[in-house]
Amino acid sequence: MFNARKLVITEIVTSVEQLLRTHLTSPPRIEDVARTLNLSERSLRRKLSAAGRAFREIHDEVRTECAMDLLRAGKLNVAEVGHALGFSE
Repeated sequence: MFNARKLVITEIVTSVEQLLRTHLTSPPRIEDVARTLNLSERSLRRKLSAAGRAFREIHDEVRTECAMDLLRAGKLNVAEVGHALGFSE
């Protein structure tokens, strides 16, 4: 039982990360992600908390990882990376 619950929580974290990666320029709000995962916002927050994570933290990590990947690729400058990730001036 415990392992199954842990697996579900891990899958939810992974799903949130994937959803955020696919919507980098206009990231979904937590309520949108919860709806996509057929959860209430409160349930999603609880499950993320059980994994020791928070939505904002996951969002920031995904953006940072994507920014680093784009910068390492060397095809975009910092301003272009910022624009690609939805940052505005």
